[in-house]
Amino acid sequence: MRRNNFLLKLFEVCFSIFDHADGPRSLATRMVQASGWFAPAAIPISLLALAAHKIPKKHNHTQLWKKIFRSLTCGFSSAYIRKSEAEASSILLRFNIARSCTKEGHIQVNEFIKLYVRKRGVTGAAQAMVQAVISRGSIAHHSEHIWAACFLLFGFSNDPIIVELKVSELLVLVKEVVLPLAIRTFITFSRCSAALELLRLCTNALEAADQAFVIPVERWLDKSLCWKPIQTNAQLNPCLWQELALSRATVLETRSKLMLRGGQFDIADDLVRKAIFVRTSICGEDHPDTVAARETLSKLTRLLANVQVHTSP
Repeated sequence: MRRNNFLLKLFEVCFSIFDHADGPRSLATRMVQASGWFAPAAIPISLLALAAHKIPKKHNHTQLWKKIFRSLTCGFSSAYIRKSEAEASSILLRFNIARSCTKEGHIQVNEFIKLYVRKRGVTGAAQAMVQAVISRGSIAHHSEHIWAACFLLFGFSNDPIIVELKVSELLVLVKEVVLPLAIRTFITFSRCSAALELLRLCTNALEAADQAFVIPVERWLDKSLCWKPIQTNAQLNPCLWQELALSRATVLETRSKLMLRGGQFDIADDLVRKAIFVRTSICGEDHPDTVAARETLSKLTRLLANVQVHTSP
């Protein structure tokens, strides 16, 4: 793109015009900004518009009037939003920034435009895309875009982590997105390495969050009270810390089960033992989740024994 200066200047002129617009054009601009972080596939207009609405606007002086307008037209707001989304997508099609596709309610944004948007680095665009996909995305229908969100959250191979979540948001992501996506991908494509890599990176993210919880937290009030010991986040919020640890145990056990199906018994054994340790420490030995993990370990032990019998001379 750097070699084509004319194309680069053309993009700059188009976006400078859009940046100073309001109404559907403003929404169209933010839809393009969000599109740069979606997967190279057809994007649902509703999902793209939702991500666009989450990108902060440059012109904040109109926010009060828009709030008043929304309060006066609460009964018609949903219809108004749908009309704005349709007009914004129509603008993208007229400017050849996007093209229509066979899927109804979807558009395909030009890949050169998406590359330019990513290089431009609009503040909050990647975060908005992730939030939209997590809240409204369907694994059955939008798996490509959910994978794109996971790339931004966890980073694959040499790709950096672009978006960081709060611990509470990370827990929701793991439960409602990562685990179902990994299991579905593994079953669909049979021993899919991408699913195992996703769970590994998810485990790393949970472990990093857990480490942050045990680091002492210094607050200005604590410094004035020298006799008061400095607490950690785990002590300040024990319920969230336990939920974080149990989520990590669930991911470990899921990885173990998938490794078991893939014939990687040694790694699976190590993972499930870690899960059992966490669950025993927090829930106790008689908790159903702990018992289930022990049953997985017993199955693994039997399989390992059978493998050793058949491989021994």
